[in-house]
Amino acid sequence: MEMQSIEIACPKCGSMLKLKDRHLLGRKGKCARCSHMFIMKEPDPVVLDAANETAVFVSQLSEPAKSPVIGGTSSGREIAPPIPPLGGTEPGLNLINESASPGMVAFQEIRQRNKKSSRVAWGATIGTGLLLALSVWWFAPQIQQAIERPATNNENAAGETTRVIVEKTDNLLRKEELEKNFKFVKAQSPTAGEPVDMHFIPAGSRIIFHLRPAALWEDGGLAQEVRYCLGPVTEWAETKIKEISLREPAEIEELLVCLALGSPSTPPEISAVVQLKQEMKRSEFITAVQGRPDDQFGYPVYIAGDRAFMIADESLKTYTTCPAHLAQEMVHARGRLQPTDPAIEEIMSHTDRDRHFTLVLTPIDLLLTGHQETLLPELARPLFTNMINWLGDDVEAVVWSAHLDEEFRSDIIIRSDAKMSVMRSQRQFQNRLDELPKYVLSLVQQMNPTKVGVRKIIGRFPAMLKALQMATLISIDERHVLLSAQLPERSAPNLALGTLLTWDESTRTSFSADGGGKPTTLAAADRNKTQQTKIVDRLKKKIDVDFRRTPLQEAFAYIADETSVTIDIDGDVGLRGAGYTKVMPQTYKMDQSSALEVIEAIFKPYPKMCLIIDEKKNIATITTYQAAEDQKLTPFVFEK
Repeated sequence: MEMQSIEIACPKCGSMLKLKDRHLLGRKGKCARCSHMFIMKEPDPVVLDAANETAVFVSQLSEPAKSPVIGGTSSGREIAPPIPPLGGTEPGLNLINESASPGMVAFQEIRQRNKKSSRVAWGATIGTGLLLALSVWWFAPQIQQAIERPATNNENAAGETTRVIVEKTDNLLRKEELEKNFKFVKAQSPTAGEPVDMHFIPAGSRIIFHLRPAALWEDGGLAQEVRYCLGPVTEWAETKIKEISLREPAEIEELLVCLALGSPSTPPEISAVVQLKQEMKRSEFITAVQGRPDDQFGYPVYIAGDRAFMIADESLKTYTTCPAHLAQEMVHARGRLQPTDPAIEEIMSHTDRDRHFTLVLTPIDLLLTGHQETLLPELARPLFTNMINWLGDDVEAVVWSAHLDEEFRSDIIIRSDAKMSVMRSQRQFQNRLDELPKYVLSLVQQMNPTKVGVRKIIGRFPAMLKALQMATLISIDERHVLLSAQLPERSAPNLALGTLLTWDESTRTSFSADGGGKPTTLAAADRNKTQQTKIVDRLKKKIDVDFRRTPLQEAFAYIADETSVTIDIDGDVGLRGAGYTKVMPQTYKMDQSSALEVIEAIFKPYPKMCLIIDEKKNIATITTYQAAEDQKLTPFVFEK
């Protein structure tokens, strides 16, 4: 197939962007004139008849863009086709299949509604265009005269006004749809608990943790896998829970830990509320606390060294603790909430105490060097600094909550500075989320793990983040941006292990300033060595696969990454024509099998599917026999 160049118009200013070939369609492009970022799609010229038989050409979205390339040798390549921003029109680029759970199907419905919203926005634009076309027809004589003279400033201003009106209409429709999504996504939450409150907590808390330790430390299930994958982080958390609560995690139904920050370089003041699964005896509590009763507060308070403890209910299931000098405040907070940062007070209303894990904080606190020294281990400080920098300087408060059940649900709610519009904040986080996998890939390529297993997991971590990015839906309310992801249960332990190993290796890596150091990961090294090797030979490489309802496009993304072969999925012409999709679930476990054997196994349930190998262009294509015949291509023949 001969690659032909194509020109597409910027949807914002109309400037033309020239592409060398159509494989770039479906990716994000940036307009050189106005810097607008948009998904590049194939235009279809449509002719509208006007007065005096003048042809007016309007670029209109038509057939969906061809699938972007996955795999290959470029260090900045896409691991899998990116999902367009909410409101996009490209089908099939999601991680949800027909047999997905109700929660994930609901997320799919959001994407479908966004497609409709996009059509409404385009309808407003086209409607305005039709109105202008009617004006052209009605005032044909005047237009004919105007063609012969240059436009006046007033006429230019009128055209600019029309364009601004259309853009504002698009933005209003977009905002309305994003706000609907916010309510819809929250309604699809796997939990519906009351907001986390801070009764019994002294004033000034700036960092809040809410956990359900008994559920997280329960044997079996997804939570146990995540604990094992986090390794030393789990051990550290267990030690801290015991230190604060004087109980084993498995005994605690809910645990609220609040940190009040003083001046930099001084340790935070820690207060907590502990709710047990079972009632305790008063003697049992006194023995655990080993404190003396102090009756000056008008409520049973026990002082043990520099800590104060108080039984919070008659059932003897809940007790609280704080620094001894704040005991009076703890008693006062029994009946009313104590003041803290206004942004935290407001965003706490969006929390859900039924989630397994919730973190609330004001990011600026973690950027202060003195606080980092007292809050975080030395090796963890660069990681947290990068996380806070990713959020940006305009964020007042943030909530991150996660739930580990039959599916993995993660929600990040961001409250930006009042000076920033919520729509602008939404666009910023959409762009940051889109760029995150590429940024992490640039860092991973500079790492050089010594263990082969670790090298493989770290090498796949950017692809894991790509899957997370593709599954994340962004929505808004009046003041907040919500980043919500709902993924299959296998995603949680994979992300946990990938994050831990990548972070650990980063502490031993000297990164270049621009992130452009020489690739040293196993995958990158293999690509450099095999760039000149035939595709067929690369696909003979022995690999291990463990696909568990993995979407087709992700399965081939994995194969591409393992073999350093550029694989293009012809989803729009080939697969669609045979009734196939790129999200068909694949379940295979094959050890030390060649990539060709894996591909052949994938093809067996789909007899119309075939593999095209073009050694000259250094690309493999997944398509169908009919599409190959139409394009005069020769399918690859697997060995018997």
